[in-house]
Amino acid sequence: MKQTICMSVKKMLSFIAAICMTAGLGMLTGCNSKPTADLVVYGKIYTAEGNQVVEAFAVKDGKYVYVGDKAGAEAFVKEGKTEVVDYTDKGLVIPGCGNGHAHYTLGYAIQTVGTIIGYEDSPEKFLKEIVPAAVKKAKDSGAKAIFGQGWNLFTFKDKMPTRQDLDAICSDIPIYIADEEGHKGLVNSIMLVKAGIMKEDGTVLKKEIRGGEIGIAADGTPNGFLSEQAGT
Repeated sequence: MKQTICMSVKKMLSFIAAICMTAGLGMLTGCNSKPTADLVVYGKIYTAEGNQVVEAFAVKDGKYVYVGDKAGAEAFVKEGKTEVVDYTDKGLVIPGCGNGHAHYTLGYAIQTVGTIIGYEDSPEKFLKEIVPAAVKKAKDSGAKAIFGQGWNLFTFKDKMPTRQDLDAICSDIPIYIADEEGHKGLVNSIMLVKAGIMKEDGTVLKKEIRGGEIGIAADGTPNGFLSEQAGT
């Protein structure tokens, strides 16, 4: 009787162990299954690792979970759950780069010694209030140049101030006032002279510069607008 009970207990334990093993196997299988991706992209994809080009990648929770051929990526797609972007034959997909930085002029110089122009400030306010105040500030402090930044091209484009407009406010101290993005600038005549773009008598020395633009007025002389390498 005792032996029979012992055998039954052994069989029961074996049965329970088998159930546990099966459940455990199921859990392992679940762990090894491919997750549903949030994003899958197909195309000609440059990985920047060994100059490899692949057909697809998959992203889950902001991390790459697959990089390889298209067939492999399809296993990560679930309808209604995965955003699929097919960029096949549309160009090259490459890694992006976030470049966080600050310009010295914006981060310190303008705040300390320069002039800030508001994004919404009009050309009229610029000429009647902002530039005269900058000139006074420069003369009171003995500065040898006037620098500022912030005007908005879209606000100024129909009434763009000229070098003559700035000359009427100040003709003896060089002025350079950049736009809000820092790629364009407005200058007075003496600044153009100092930069070697024209002579004091109005003779034009340069009308073009590689990688930039020197604005030219209807009379063939610089109008005081500079962009890119001309401003540099």
